[in-house]
Amino acid sequence: MELLVRRGQKVDAGAFSNTRWFTLYVKAQLTDEEADNLNKYDMGSTLLYSNPEAAADKSVRVDGYKYPVISVQGLAEGLHVKCARIVDMMDFETKILSSSEVFKQMLDVAASFGGEEVYTFD
Repeated sequence: MELLVRRGQKVDAGAFSNTRWFTLYVKAQLTDEEADNLNKYDMGSTLLYSNPEAAADKSVRVDGYKYPVISVQGLAEGLHVKCARIVDMMDFETKILSSSEVFKQMLDVAASFGGEEVYTFD
């Protein structure tokens, strides 16, 4: 798995002022085996991050959700994120990276079924 992260900015022109948004596009690029395991083990709906308390804040918007959500399927299909401030974008990018590490661990475990691992402890 590789993670594509694209940063940008967008200005929404309003009647009285312009609003600047800082944007992220994030997509997990999966190997064929990883994509097969994602479907085989029905991992798509797994939530990796969710923050309903942020619904009133609206400083971070993820693909039209009422509050920030990162799901396995969202990472696999690609997430569009809009943030009101750079610091919000940086914070959410950290959450995406952390969520992606968990997702990669899930894929690694799914790939190991039917095999065995040996752990050595000193």
